[in-house]
Amino acid sequence: MDEAIRRVLSHGSDRLIAIDGLPCAGKSTLVDRLEALAGAQCIYLDDFVLPRGDWRSEAAGFPFGYIRYDEFAQAIAEVAANGSTRYRPFDWATGKVGAEFKEITRSAQVIVEGVSALNPEFCTHYDEKVFVESDPATLPSALAERGYGPWEEEWQTIFLPSVEIYMQTRPRDRAELLVAGRGIGAHPS
Repeated sequence: MDEAIRRVLSHGSDRLIAIDGLPCAGKSTLVDRLEALAGAQCIYLDDFVLPRGDWRSEAAGFPFGYIRYDEFAQAIAEVAANGSTRYRPFDWATGKVGAEFKEITRSAQVIVEGVSALNPEFCTHYDEKVFVESDPATLPSALAERGYGPWEEEWQTIFLPSVEIYMQTRPRDRAELLVAGRGIGAHPS
């Protein structure tokens, strides 16, 4: 991960970077370090969760029916084209979309983080595409350790099957940089 951070930081500022991978792979860990070292800002997929009663589908699928996916795509396109975007992130404490706007300005590096950040529809927007690899066999224990919150059943019946559908699009193949995450040894850059 340190080598990936050096590589991303060596390219300077004002870049749009995608970080994708399985849940609990280490995407947020990488983002946290880039935010601290480079003052990067982040558009998180998890900011676009829909309130439970507004989910478009109870079935697994991609695009994810439990995400405000059109708004996620719009935020990426706006920051790529105009250098800024704003949106209202999901408030995990209330289970609703927040009232306050989150402003993202491309004065420094902007990171798009989450499963599906390397959706083929978005890839032309990015200056750098990163995939954090992880061992899928370790995912159940990683999720249990992190905690499912009130949505353990949804993780099993909707979220993980939806992620599996997205992973069939082979996001790893669209990445320019592979980072060793949970359960994976070091990677050559």
